[in-house]
Order: sequence, then structure tokens, then C-alpha cells
Amino acid sequence: MSKVIGIIPARMAATRFPGKPLHTILKKPMIEHVMMRSSFFKNWHDLFVTTCDQEIRQFAESKNFKVIMTSKKHKRALDRVAEAVSKIKYKINLNDIIVCVQGDEPMLTPEMIKCVIDPI
Repeated sequence: MSKVIGIIPARMAATRFPGKPLHTILKKPMIEHVMMRSSFFKNWHDLFVTTCDQEIRQFAESKNFKVIMTSKKHKRALDRVAEAVSKIKYKINLNDIIVCVQGDEPMLTPEMIKCVIDPI
């Protein structure tokens, strides 16, 4: 059986909206909305936030979210996801599915995730 692993990349240095992951929406930072909404999908083997920023790491850990730290050199989310996957402590098999869950999608639903995974 394939593992389905979700990776939520986030960084504070966004060009158009610096600090976006910790920007508050309805009294919660955006990254919290994304993580909580992502967690409604029940078929994850694992779900991580990946970041290069200590502020995001500290917030995520305060909420008991799993965090993988990555380099500050990445400009694209998928580069950050690739590095995060290389740091996962268990074996990733060729048939496992890695889902990049965008860190700025606070209205994500489990059905959206299922639609991405089903064709695979």
C-alpha cells in the first residue's frame, strides 16, 4: 500500500506578501488554517509543515504540527518540498505519493486532496 505524505511549504519572505504564513485570518495564522483543513483528509500517512523560518517552526511546534526545516536558498515551493522529503526519517518508496499542499490555501477541503490523489 502506498503512503500518502502531505508537505506544506511556507516561508516568511514571500515577495508579494511578506509574513503571509503567520498573517491572521479569523484569529488564527494562515498556516494553522491550512494545517487544520489539511488534517481533515484522513488518508495521510504523515503531514508536515516545511520551512526555513524559525518563526514558522516555533509556531508549528507550539501547535504540535510536525516540522521539517529546510534551506533558505529555495525560491519555489517544490524545491522546499523536495528537500523536506529527503529529510523524512523513514523510507519513501517509489509508489508513495507526495502531495504539496500550498501553504496559502486556507479554504482547502479533503475532497480537493482526494481529487488530486485519486488519478494516481
